[in-house]
Amino acid sequence: MYKQFSVAISLVILAISLTGEIHAQYTRPVKLKGECFFELKKRKVVDTLINKVAVVNKKGAYFILTIDSKKYLACNLPNNFNYKKVLITGYVLQTLSTEKNIATPLKIIKAFTM
Repeated sequence: MYKQFSVAISLVILAISLTGEIHAQYTRPVKLKGECFFELKKRKVVDTLINKVAVVNKKGAYFILTIDSKKYLACNLPNNFNYKKVLITGYVLQTLSTEKNIATPLKIIKAFTM
């Protein structure tokens, strides 16, 4: 039992240290747009993402972020943003019943690139 516990603790420590190393690469702050088109309608915050690495794809005027195979529609990245990965913290917003979005609404609170 003690050996299994020791192995589990070691794996947790390794995962935390690797995550810290990855996050340490993201040092350039992104200047986010102040407005967010999702805020035109009152939306509830349904989740919070903290220090998540996202893969960025631009679809027309929109930015789609993929995090852990989930897609988010970022409302406040600057129009000239051209990085493929970004470290973000943000609020996942509700999708209204009258909408069909290509991804879940996301308001980014802070973002960093490499």
